[in-house]
Amino acid sequence: MDLARTDIRRAGAVIVEGYMDAISAHQAGFKNVVAQMGTALTETQVDEIRRLTGKMTMALDQDAAGQNATLRSLDVVLQNFLAKTINRPDATGLRPSEDPDPRVILMPAGQDPDEVIRRSPSDWSKLVETAVPAITFRINTITSQNDTSTPDGKAKCVAEAAPFVHLLGGGIQQANALELLAKNLD
Repeated sequence: MDLARTDIRRAGAVIVEGYMDAISAHQAGFKNVVAQMGTALTETQVDEIRRLTGKMTMALDQDAAGQNATLRSLDVVLQNFLAKTINRPDATGLRPSEDPDPRVILMPAGQDPDEVIRRSPSDWSKLVETAVPAITFRINTITSQNDTSTPDGKAKCVAEAAPFVHLLGGGIQQANALELLAKNLD
């Protein structure tokens, strides 16, 4: 974080799973990359990033462990990052970011950030630019993991997604999330 702080303020934070991913990113000139170094982001880590930027992008491995880590981290991000930035002032007295934009990079199957960066830094840049909003990723995951063809399955999806949609605090982001959920549920 000490090496990335200035670039995070300027360009937003990109969170990767491990130190090799972060080292490869820095060697390739992507200085706004930090590693979460664990199975999920902690609330303390999210708070530190949130104080620096409103733009946080997660790029975790797409294997089963990486997917589970992404979902756990995403829950922390959505509950902490959005709620503290939109709904409550920052208790530390630091000015919170004004435009929260947590996102998730959809990594190519079987590849981690280190491999993509070493193979093609321009591909990495494209992945960062095309990252999807975190709430979109979470809703798509919820609806893909449940049976959306039955009323009970649809109700389960709505119950799982509702707390995250509620955190958006109204407005266009919440309307878009509700529209996506309705579309995915047909």
